[in-house]
Amino acid sequence: MNLSKNFLLAVTLVISSFSQAAEINLLNVSYDPTREFYKEYNELFAKYWKEKTGDLLIFTSYILNVN
Repeated sequence: MNLSKNFLLAVTLVISSFSQAAEINLLNVSYDPTREFYKEYNELFAKYWKEKTGDLLIFTSYILNVN
């Protein structure tokens, strides 16, 4: 869960630099085993952020397949 705390902190710091409501696009890169986690996490975080700031977050995901 430390990774998710770091991710949340990084996203919060990046987004906090915006002072007006905006549409914000973020790229989320994850490994295949964490794909489902981040799919759900992104939806929850976007809802939370919209309520807090009024900004609309749009996540673009890139899944790394490690064999």
